[in-house]
Parts: sequence; C-alpha cells; structure tokens
Amino acid sequence: MIPFADVRSSFDAVQPALAAAVAEILATGQVVQGARVRRFEEAFAAYCGARFAVAVASGTDALELTLRALDVRPGDEVITTPLTFFATAEALLAVGARPVFVDVDPDTLQLDPARVEAALTPRTVGLLPVHLHGAPVDAGPLVQLALDRGLWLVEDAAQAHGARLDGVRVGSLGVAGCFSFYPGKNLGTCGEGGAVVTREPALAERLRRLRDHGSVEKYHHVEAGKNARMSEIEAAALELKLPLLDGWNAQRRAVAARYDEGLADLPLERPRCVAGAEPVWHLYVVRTPERDALRAFLGERGVQTGLHYPLPLHLQPALANAVPAGASFPHAERAAASVLSLPMFPGMTAAQVEAVCDAVADFFRQPAGSRARASARGASAAPAAAGGAAA
Repeated sequence: MIPFADVRSSFDAVQPALAAAVAEILATGQVVQGARVRRFEEAFAAYCGARFAVAVASGTDALELTLRALDVRPGDEVITTPLTFFATAEALLAVGARPVFVDVDPDTLQLDPARVEAALTPRTVGLLPVHLHGAPVDAGPLVQLALDRGLWLVEDAAQAHGARLDGVRVGSLGVAGCFSFYPGKNLGTCGEGGAVVTREPALAERLRRLRDHGSVEKYHHVEAGKNARMSEIEAAALELKLPLLDGWNAQRRAVAARYDEGLADLPLERPRCVAGAEPVWHLYVVRTPERDALRAFLGERGVQTGLHYPLPLHLQPALANAVPAGASFPHAERAAASVLSLPMFPGMTAAQVEAVCDAVADFFRQPAGSRARASARGASAAPAAAGGAAA
C-alpha cells in the first residue's frame, strides 16, 4: 500500500522532544496560550517575513477572526475562488459577508486575476485569494488592484506554508495571511491550530483580543470575541517542527519533480504554476476526464488517492442562498470533475513514486472499454485518503 500522506512520520522526527515538552506542560499546568505559544508566534512571524503572528485554534478561526478584525460586516462582498476547501467561504458567512466567486485560471486552477475587476461592485471590501495545493496564486495583479480600488487583500495560505512568489513568502503579500496547522498540512500540529501573520500592529492586537473573548486582561472584555486560543501542546509541536519545514518542503519538491518526469508522456494534465512561484506541493493534483476510473484502478493497485475538491463552492448546498441562481464557473467545474490528488509526503521514496507512475501508465495502456468498466465500479473502490489534507 502506498499511502496518500504520512502524518505519523512528521511526529517521529520530534517525538522525544515533544514527549518531554508535553510532560513539562502538564507538570506546570500552563496548558493554554503561554510561553510556548508566544515563542512559536515569534518564530513563525520571522519565518514568513511578517512582523507579527497570532496563533489561534484553527485555520478557520484564522480566517474568521481576520475578517472580524478588518470590520467586515453583513452585506459586504468579498472576492474569492470557487475551487477550494469550504472553510474559505464559511468564514465569510460567519461574519455575514457574501462570497463573490470568480472563476479559476484553467492552467493553474488558481483564482484568475484577469476576471476579478469585472466582479467588483460598490459592496466589495476585499479580496480573499487561496494559494491552492501549496502553489502561490498570481498575487501581483491582485495586490495592485486592491491598492488601486482601496480594498484589502487577505491570503488564505492554509495549504502553502513556506511557498514563495518572486522570493517573498506567501502570507506576507497582503494585509494578512491565514494558515492552518491541521495535522496533514506541510506544517501540522497534533490536533487543530492556525495562525494569522501580518505587518500591521493594530490588526495583530485586535486579533489577540478576539481570540480570547475580546479581552485585554482577565475579566475585562472590550468587545465580543470567541474562544480561539491555541494550546501549549499544539504550540510545542509546531515550535519543534518549524525548523524542519524547509527540508520537508524540499523533499516534496523532489517528489513533484519525479512525478513530472514519470507522468510526462501520459494523457493527463500535470500541475502548473504561475511565473516566479516556488510551490511547496501540499498536494500533487493531476487532471483527467477518466478521473474516477483512474482512481478505482489505483486503489486496486494499492495506491491511495484524494479528491481536492470534487464539488466547487458555488454548487455546495450550504451556499445556495449566497450564490446567484444559475451561477456557473466552467473552469472550476471542469477541474472539480477531473482532479485527482496523488500520494505526496516528505520521505516518499523514488521507488514509491515510480510505482505510482507505473500504475498510472498501466491504466492508460488498457483499452478504452476496460477503463470505462473501471469507472463504472466507482471511486468508492479506492481506499480513503489518509492525513486529512483538506481541512
């Protein structure tokens, strides 16, 4: 079996030190938002090239609290992509804002900057692009548009820890960058966690209040916030893993390069990035109209795969009241029907990559009729992807 992800090995690398840290945390009783959280915030801000990092309880909290800190209000509109995890739009709904979807670039699957200006209205307050699959969005035109039109730009960088665009870390391109530390991420903790990075001191200060019930000191609440604090155990895991992140990302890039070579002559679309991008390959996503048949075939060959994401946001039932009737984003819809995420994790061996490539090649060597019968058996025959890359 070739797993889709290998969360366990990322903890093997820090296990003795993490076990000692957990024992110390439990012995002292300082289990929430203490010295380890503060140390991780300082280290992560420096890593991202930002002045501040504010640790929170999840990537979804990072998005929602950032929107609240920017005073996004009911009725405001925010431009984003329909091809991403639900939390991107869910955070907008949580503050009463309306997600306004713009179709993706058919080559990169990222939010298409060329389509954004036409979607602006007098109610538009900001742009919320996603660095999808660990690759940077084409942020330059979006940053310029935001400056020209008096909008904010917040990056959903939940899948892109360490990625760069023109040498600059993602997360520091706009007013704020939001990260998730779900265990399957490139930098994952041992439960849930998130962070917002920013260069703005006032924004960082308000985020710190909002994550702790709007308090400036114990029992003194200046606004209504929520409980979005990070635990010391989560911070300990992140503090220990952060120095390893660049090495892990380099291993992911090596795996992606092997896939690029091994799949080059096959009738499927491989990932493409914008110019100047240094991706970190949270996911390696190929596209084929025969996606379901290929997934079933790979499952039978012991290769786990994932689907990111099979139903675009504008078609999600939970967003029916937020999306105009009949709205269609054909590039996102076409991608959602054809994407397949292949195994991708640090430590994946050359032999494992070769086995995946061989299995994909064997699928396409079959007669078309055989491939169609595999599709009829359905993607449910494939083992579920481990590691939870989507959250």
